[in-house]
Amino acid sequence: MDAYPPEYDGPDNCLVCQKDISSSASECECPECPVCTEVGDPDCYANGHMEKGNRAFNLRDLADHLGAHNVDGIAKRLFKDTECGISFWTDTIQVLIAGYAEGSGDATCPPHEFGFPIDLDEFDAAVVTADKEGCELFEEFHCSRCGAEVGYEESCDECDKAFRREEK
Repeated sequence: MDAYPPEYDGPDNCLVCQKDISSSASECECPECPVCTEVGDPDCYANGHMEKGNRAFNLRDLADHLGAHNVDGIAKRLFKDTECGISFWTDTIQVLIAGYAEGSGDATCPPHEFGFPIDLDEFDAAVVTADKEGCELFEEFHCSRCGAEVGYEESCDECDKAFRREEK
């Protein structure tokens, strides 16, 4: 197997498998491209030389997976296509998602981090988990009867008054 391309001068992780390539004992186990013979080159997947499998190598792949047209569309799809909404952040090397709960003050949900390439099954599972976390946080800060914003696990004064009137 050829060594990782010597002209690569980026971070110490393979852009395909994310394993360490900083030493001669590289952990990268990427296969050699049958067309260009490169190892660990994401362009071989992007150009169709090799199968991507169920992975997103970049934001375009992730957008396609979510049915979005661009990066802004990823954020929109994650927010609109979930019950409580998902917050989405990205930079050149990672994607972060977290559940969202409107009206929860300064409370936040823990982020789920992904480096490229992203295993799309793991990403989809994290979206479900993050949405659940956001919904749970929403319930902690909203009245279960009317949905009004209240303090953390407090009851709603208006609903309590109405409930007491109904009991009489």
